[in-house]
Amino acid sequence: MASHSFAIRTAADLLTKLEADFQIFLADPLSSSKALNCVFSAWHMSDWWYEESSHTPTEQGKKEYQRKLRSEHDFLRFMSDIANGSKHIRLSDPNVQVKDTSVHQGDFNNDFSLDFDVPYLKITLEDRSERIFAKELENALNHWRAVLRSV
Repeated sequence: MASHSFAIRTAADLLTKLEADFQIFLADPLSSSKALNCVFSAWHMSDWWYEESSHTPTEQGKKEYQRKLRSEHDFLRFMSDIANGSKHIRLSDPNVQVKDTSVHQGDFNNDFSLDFDVPYLKITLEDRSERIFAKELENALNHWRAVLRSV
């Protein structure tokens, strides 16, 4: 099979890339560039897994599979919204949950845990609630780890 991703040829290979990107991001957790690298891989895992797996939960096609993922897993919805928002600038999907992304400055440095007011990348949702990007990304990573372990 031809590849447009160099040595990444399987969903497991893309998961390995996501794992590496996640570690790079954790070393610089305010980097938008490193965060977006993770987002792209975390959301594109859905494309790779759909194409590769005989266990995908829908026969209606990839778009329906991805709709199902977004509706069942907020963290994947966030990855999708951020990936597509960064690609298209504006999103016309009426189900978009992410209103904005930003850097929360915090009063403490990153030597402290998230129990303190530390700086982090913040996701603001349409309902004005806020999420910590690193936690949502870790949820997405754990989801894909579990999916690939299940086969």
